[in-house]
Amino acid sequence: MKGHGSKFGRKKEAALAALLLGKSQAEAARSVGVDPSTLKRWLRSTDFQAEYLQARREATSQANARLQHNSNAIVSVALKLVADAATPASVKAHLCLGLLDRANKSLETEDLLVRVASLEQAAEVSKVR
Repeated sequence: MKGHGSKFGRKKEAALAALLLGKSQAEAARSVGVDPSTLKRWLRSTDFQAEYLQARREATSQANARLQHNSNAIVSVALKLVADAATPASVKAHLCLGLLDRANKSLETEDLLVRVASLEQAAEVSKVR
């Protein structure tokens, strides 16, 4: 969010914060002191949408960082649940599929990063020639 002195306005900033807290549009509008139709109009605005998307990106980035930091503990809990006879089979299946999916996506991402780095290096070499 832009912060103090921006052209964005305190009410719009407050509306973004309320929406990020998971409030409905009506609740967010009420908590900011604007009519719900005003908030709906703001939500159609390109500037507001861009700010809202950026704020969501930042919140998601922070959440992902916390998950990455605690990934060993998360995997330990998941593996204990899979090994526990009391865990329903459907939960075990979802956990296994989810963990395998994440592992595969991680490998795909790493592979793409290696390929991009290789292409960038090749492009740099061809510039020098």
